[in-house]
Amino acid sequence: MNGLFSPKAVAKMQDMVRQQAQMLIDNVLSEGRCDFVADVAQYYPSEIFLKLLGIPLDQCGTFMDWVDSAIRSADPAIAREASVRVADFIAQTLAERKKAPGDDILSHLLLQNYDGRPLEQEELVGISVLLFIGGLDTVVALLSFVMLYLAEHPGHQRELVDNPELIPDALEEMIRRFSISAIFRYVAEDTCFSNIEFKKGDRVLIQHFLYGIDDREIDNPLEVDFHRPVSRHTAFGAGPHRCLGSHLARLELRVFLAEWLQRIPEFSLATGTNLSFRGGKVIQPVTLPLTWACS
Repeated sequence: MNGLFSPKAVAKMQDMVRQQAQMLIDNVLSEGRCDFVADVAQYYPSEIFLKLLGIPLDQCGTFMDWVDSAIRSADPAIAREASVRVADFIAQTLAERKKAPGDDILSHLLLQNYDGRPLEQEELVGISVLLFIGGLDTVVALLSFVMLYLAEHPGHQRELVDNPELIPDALEEMIRRFSISAIFRYVAEDTCFSNIEFKKGDRVLIQHFLYGIDDREIDNPLEVDFHRPVSRHTAFGAGPHRCLGSHLARLELRVFLAEWLQRIPEFSLATGTNLSFRGGKVIQPVTLPLTWACS
């Protein structure tokens, strides 16, 4: 799958990504305000990724609800039910693609082999579900944190408006500071680590993103510095566990921020906003009310 999300392949998606960003920004531009999470961020990566999967956009809202419940519901039964709904939909879609392949990621996946054999149904569904959930959610959260930071720091906002060439480095720094995704793993066998007893089957939340704010590794890690020489982080994982869509995520973030700042060079949090956040595997603001002056 790496070839589908390589820098070269992702570069070809730039026009489609830019059109999506422009459409969503233009939808709210004349209003002078929006709930950035609900009105913009949720739809931006979701609709892009559904297009890549060859899935119609008319059920986008339903899909986003499923993914949100699967990742963040505090009720295990609700999270499990949502995950099953995603898996059932993916299994049905894969069956349709077997009969009528297209030029999309799922059709491509059906043609792949692993270790000299075709992928089994359980593997196909598992890979596709992971792609589906990752593609529809993580950029929503990360982009929302980026916009929240800029809304609260007009000096940094102005710096990017005056120097748009800084956007790639600035985003890398904000990705480091506001990494949002953790991973669950199950303990393989009884063991003891740091005087903590772990039993086989225990569920562990590994907050690998904390590396990016470790003061033993990074100077003044809580400070956002657009001119930091290297913004080291593990926001997209590392090694064999590196996020497959990291290049696409960076493109989406870079294109969106450039298009937004070109149209809305000054924006802020709405007066009286009380922010709240949701946890789980991916941390995200619940709402993000932004305001700006209409020209």
